[in-house]
Amino acid sequence: MIDIDVIIPVRDVDDFLDEAIDSCLNQTVVSTWVTVVDAGSTTPITLLSKHEQSSRVQLLRSSEPLLVGAARNLGIANTSRAFVSFLDADDVWPVERSADLAVALSHSKADLAVGQVLNFGQAESGLVIPDEIKTAFLAGGVLMPRNTFTKVGPFDETLRAGEYIEWHNRFTRAGLVTCTLPKVVLHRRVHRKSSTATAAIEKLDSRDDYLRVVRQWMNKNG
Repeated sequence: MIDIDVIIPVRDVDDFLDEAIDSCLNQTVVSTWVTVVDAGSTTPITLLSKHEQSSRVQLLRSSEPLLVGAARNLGIANTSRAFVSFLDADDVWPVERSADLAVALSHSKADLAVGQVLNFGQAESGLVIPDEIKTAFLAGGVLMPRNTFTKVGPFDETLRAGEYIEWHNRFTRAGLVTCTLPKVVLHRRVHRKSSTATAAIEKLDSRDDYLRVVRQWMNKNG
């Protein structure tokens, strides 16, 4: 059995947080501990009593607003278990997700394992829910040994969007190896609110940061 620290950043929008935490705690075979990072919410985030009283859940608060990369870095800095994963506060994991990724890591000897993502949500006017299953190159779709994260380094704390893409570019340039699993490991909720630490940021700013990440990748790989 392996021990996994799961970091869940949240700021202001916690409508689905309880479901996200439960999906982490209910994983089969592996042992999971959840660190919820309140990334400077206007009204401090509160947990259900069952989570607040659980020895497997901790809540960290930042008095200052944090972007999602900084919130994840704060969570990592306050945990110590051998494996690390992440989840957004509105997404959920299938119950065998972590066990499947752990087996893939063990068999492949890779530095990181990633599965597939399936989008879900309630149909609303103007809201498109993609129905295709894709490789989950999102923070919530991967599992890694802690020493992999240490080798690559922390998330860029200045990015409003694209922070995982930027991190994975550094992972690739370091010559580290990914194992891809053909199973769904992340159910990604599509809705009008954002549940990460970037919830209050305007879309234009996020787009600019995505473009910044792409330019950095082209400059270093061109």
